[in-house]
Amino acid sequence: MDQLYIGELKEAIEPSVVEEYFLQFGPIRNVRMHGRYGFVTADREVIERILGAETHIIEGQAVKVEMARGKKDEEVCKHCNRRMSSERVSRLILENVPKDIDISELYSFVMSKGVRDLKSTPENSVRILNSGDAMVEFKTKEGRDEGLRRLDGESLMGETIAARMGRRKTRL
Repeated sequence: MDQLYIGELKEAIEPSVVEEYFLQFGPIRNVRMHGRYGFVTADREVIERILGAETHIIEGQAVKVEMARGKKDEEVCKHCNRRMSSERVSRLILENVPKDIDISELYSFVMSKGVRDLKSTPENSVRILNSGDAMVEFKTKEGRDEGLRRLDGESLMGETIAARMGRRKTRL
C-alpha cells in the first residue's frame, strides 16, 4: 500500500467526495481528511495511475497530488480508519516503587540491572504513574521479557519490586 498527499482542497470537503473522484483510477483503500488536505491510500498501481494524470480537479478546484512523506509503515484499520503503527511498544509495570524516587533514580536502577532495549530516551522510556507504580517501555517483546526476568524481585531503596506485563490488572 502506498499513500498520496492531497492538498489545496476546498474547506469541509467530504471524504466520500474525494474517494469517489479517485475511484476512477482503481480501488481505494482509505481516505483521511484533515481540513484542506488529506491522504489517499491505495495499491501501487492505482497510485501510479493517479500520479500519471496531468491535473486533478475535485468539485471545480485543482488540487495538489503527490506521494505522501513521513510515516510509511502505518496501516489504517479498515473498520475505524485509525492509524495502526507497525511499531508496537512493550511495557512492564513495576509495583512497590518507593514513593520518593525520581525518574533519574528509577532509570539508573533499571540500567544497573542490565536492562536494555528501552524504547527511547530515559524520560520517554521510564515513567512514574499516578498509581505510584512505574512503567518501563521497550522496543521489543524480547527486551520486555528480559526486563521482567532482571527486575522482578529486585530490591530498590528497601522495597522489593514486583514486575509484571503492562496490561490492566484483573481483580478477582
